[in-house]
Amino acid sequence: VFVVLTRTIVQPLLSIPGLAAYFAAILHGPIYQSFLSSLWFGVAQLLIAGFAITQVGRWSAEDTDGRLELILSNPVSRTRVVIERAAVLMFGALIIAAGSGVAVGVESHYQSIDLDPGRLAEASLMLVPVALVFAALGALLAARLPRPAVGILGIFAFASYLMLQLGPLFKLPDWVQDLSAFKLYGQPLVEGIDRAGLAILVVIVLAAFSASAIVMQRRDIGS
Repeated sequence: VFVVLTRTIVQPLLSIPGLAAYFAAILHGPIYQSFLSSLWFGVAQLLIAGFAITQVGRWSAEDTDGRLELILSNPVSRTRVVIERAAVLMFGALIIAAGSGVAVGVESHYQSIDLDPGRLAEASLMLVPVALVFAALGALLAARLPRPAVGILGIFAFASYLMLQLGPLFKLPDWVQDLSAFKLYGQPLVEGIDRAGLAILVVIVLAAFSASAIVMQRRDIGS
């Protein structure tokens, strides 16, 4: 749908004299690729964050309804529970990212939109660390405050998205826009992977999941 929308929006604009040169001046890459990067992958980040938040909701529910206590009575270490949650989340996000990347690539071919396959793969796979960041922060919240974890994480995700999308429009300071978790994703479809942003995402994921395991060790499950 977003590939078709990109074609529908851009093609009439390019037929207007002078606009092609204008787009070439303000965009950092091919016109269709730049529009698709903003139109689809901007929304895809929010959707993949939503997927992570639903998983956090499941983790919180396991704590509050007694299922986690039953799992740990097997016995299973609490650290293992955190690792398994991270692994399952990563695998699910990878399936979603790969499937969406293939769908975008196939439809772009049918719409005669020339995309760099390598950049498309990078942009799709970069959705995985975005999901892991929200999952890791959610795991930390669920380990300490399971009941309000989903609400807090949802507000944070929505606020981050608004800061990224509306920050340039309202000319917010760069440091405010940098607070958005989605800012670290960059523009991989156009500019390639932002290695610094990826490194920060990885550090956040490792730190938050590690902190989650530590907090879970110290808290009475079900309380």
